[in-house]
Amino acid sequence: MALIERKDTLKGLDILELGSGTGILGMLAHQLGANSVALTDGDPVSIDLIKENLILNNMEEERIKTTRLLWGDNKENERFHSWYQDTFCNNNSGGDHDDEDNNTITFDMIVAGDVMYKSSLPELFFQTVMHYLKKETGILYLCHVPRANVTQDIVVKQAKDSGLKVEIIEVCGLEQWMDDGGGEYYEKEDVSRAKVYKMMRRK
Repeated sequence: MALIERKDTLKGLDILELGSGTGILGMLAHQLGANSVALTDGDPVSIDLIKENLILNNMEEERIKTTRLLWGDNKENERFHSWYQDTFCNNNSGGDHDDEDNNTITFDMIVAGDVMYKSSLPELFFQTVMHYLKKETGILYLCHVPRANVTQDIVVKQAKDSGLKVEIIEVCGLEQWMDDGGGEYYEKEDVSRAKVYKMMRRK
């Protein structure tokens, strides 16, 4: 919903989805006009599912691809960098957007939904965000549902400690969306506890 409300701001952006699961956020960003979308997850089963979903949704094209990415792992960052260069930059389907200071790929936008379900994940998640988020203009959209004692306060504190400024986004129409069928996929209690954040680097 938050992405749809901001659909005009996605056009032409290079986007990274973390903890993609089914890939729904990244696929939506692709449909809304993103320049390139990298769908990532640490679970091989999820990667296979994303590949199937790309086929089912007729998204077998150069501008949207999926691969594994483990958070907070330097070797994994090196592997992802090489994969991204080979997949997007070398065939001109994505932006060649190396960060000059640390020689890594950075993204205009990072999206993630309901990805922190154990206490060790917030630190690793935000390490990865800070590694890949474009310095001056990059935006993170995160939807967090409290699970396994990972409260909203913990997520916000970790984000701020990592160097991000945090804004809560009010999402319109959630109740109507639930009534129109969203409840088939999400528990009403989870939706009521969820918060959507917009985060950017502090200047």
